[in-house]
Amino acid sequence: MLRPDTTLLEGTDGRSVQISGPLAGGEHWPMIEVHYLDSEFFHPPADADLRQWVLDHVPAHDAVDTRMQIAGRPTVHLRTEASQQAGARDETYVVDDGQLFTIAILHAGREDWDLYTAFLNGFSFP
Repeated sequence: MLRPDTTLLEGTDGRSVQISGPLAGGEHWPMIEVHYLDSEFFHPPADADLRQWVLDHVPAHDAVDTRMQIAGRPTVHLRTEASQQAGARDETYVVDDGQLFTIAILHAGREDWDLYTAFLNGFSFP
């Protein structure tokens, strides 16, 4: 699905991954990041409402969608529209075994929802 010239980088913390496509027009595309850090935010209480938990901790966004599922689990999808300072950004939050994962898609110059949907639909947990 991803091009052979795509780069996969693991964060120095071992709890994040960045998928970065080739440089085109001064921007890397696609650009997808997955984070599952060890902090209070990334370990919501078992009885927490995921939508409310995310909204309480991530106040800056333009739209919220909870219709999607990843690996059969409910998600919260936040959309931040492009501004003069940055391109549009979509973040999807999903919990597996008490660990919150953030999947961020940074839109560098273009959006390809066929690719993004295939990536999100293919996401799984060990």
